[in-house]
Amino acid sequence: MKNKNNTSKELLIPVFNLVKNKKYDEALNLLESLINQIKKENIINKIKGLIYLKKKDWVKSLKCYKKISKEKMDYEIFNNMGVALYKIGKFSEASIKFQKSINSKNKYIPAYENFCVTNKLLGNYEGSVNISLKALEFTPENNKIKNNLIDILN
Repeated sequence: MKNKNNTSKELLIPVFNLVKNKKYDEALNLLESLINQIKKENIINKIKGLIYLKKKDWVKSLKCYKKISKEKMDYEIFNNMGVALYKIGKFSEASIKFQKSINSKNKYIPAYENFCVTNKLLGNYEGSVNISLKALEFTPENNKIKNNLIDILN
């Protein structure tokens, strides 16, 4: 006998395959048709937020992520929200989300990379340097972080 989690995962496989093939609108339509079967609003909104992020529809992505209950927020959601906020020019708010992502998962490098950039854009060069150095402790060979650090110091 299958449990509900396995059934939900099985139902979502075609959605993920469509996303993988960059068929975002089809994935969203399929997801909408599955809402009544899955009945896990947080999961649906997380996936929709990710799809809209991939479609570069920053505002819709944020709307989906904001519907997720606070206890279900994780480092990826915070980082993705930060990316959407960054893309619409809300650097201060984005920076806060990247910090929350790092607080949720201390070694999540994409959040460090993004946090460095927003701090630099906000004129917090010292903070950006410190964040870069911290990230390099975890990934000493990270060229993106190294280049950001070089850019700040020049």
